[in-house]
Amino acid sequence: MIRLLLRLLNIKDYEVCQSCETLKSQLAIANENNKELTGTLLALIKPKVFESPAVQIPPLQQSAIVFSKRREILEHADRKRSDILSTGKFIVKPDENKTSDPSKIAGDNQSISALEQELGLGDTDATQKSN
Repeated sequence: MIRLLLRLLNIKDYEVCQSCETLKSQLAIANENNKELTGTLLALIKPKVFESPAVQIPPLQQSAIVFSKRREILEHADRKRSDILSTGKFIVKPDENKTSDPSKIAGDNQSISALEQELGLGDTDATQKSN
């Protein structure tokens, strides 16, 4: 009871035991260690903040185009292609396929054989085969 009154009045005329002082110092050391560990754990867990340069994102464009606008774009592209083909001098154009008709092929073979006979090439081939 006397110790309580002395403590309330902040009068220290009594002796503090050694074990209490040891416990107080150990508690202070443990609290300090806990603060350091907590700070280290928070530093490890906390995500790193990277500052990226300001990038301007263009506004989203409308994905569906009105049919009339799409038709206009296609017609413009066709006009460009036709202009290039009509004015181009060195653009390769497809040949007409003359050998697609079988009657024309037979006619060509007959005309070739007639030419060979006129030039005398048909007879030389026959003589070379017999030798």
